[in-house]
Amino acid sequence: MARRAPDPRTVRTRAAILDAATTLLNDASSEHASIARIADAAGVSVGSVYLHFDHRDALIAQMIETAFVRQHDRFASAREAARPGLDRVLAFGDAFIAFALAEPVAFRSLAVRALEPPPPERRSASPAFDEHLRLLAADLHEARGAGEIADLPVDATLIVLVGIWTGIAEQLVRRDDRAIEGAPAVAAILQLGRSVVLAGLRPVATA
Repeated sequence: MARRAPDPRTVRTRAAILDAATTLLNDASSEHASIARIADAAGVSVGSVYLHFDHRDALIAQMIETAFVRQHDRFASAREAARPGLDRVLAFGDAFIAFALAEPVAFRSLAVRALEPPPPERRSASPAFDEHLRLLAADLHEARGAGEIADLPVDATLIVLVGIWTGIAEQLVRRDDRAIEGAPAVAAILQLGRSVVLAGLRPVATA
């Protein structure tokens, strides 16, 4: 028996709720938006939100997964546009930080996952990103084989690089009185971060 296609109205309502949650929760001024506020922004009732999502955490989990799906093509495009090896490694770092700036809630879920196991409803977002980490490892292998980077263990190098990029991204998305503001300041931080990564990866010259 063929499965019935979802009701277009249901699909539109769910999408509107997710769009409203994404806009509000990624906004520094409304990151703790209530279900009522999300419903109002989506133009639906609070009851309608709960018809689609059992609770706020379930809504946030779906929002994060959707963010990873949305970013998948951006990661892939950045990698494809770069030359194999070191350029692809650097392109990943640029794309990762751009992802954090565009999707701070989803980015923070990665940072939390690195420290402690996520609850079951938030685990579904990780496979999409993990695939890009596997590609990054392959790019590090290629860069090492071509002599573009030092002969370091790839797995350890990957962990350190992601740690550096995460640290930079965390500074760029912070929302306290030390927040970095303004395009020139952000550009300077990105350039400094790239220089640090390059300095650490490049082979040490021998006399």
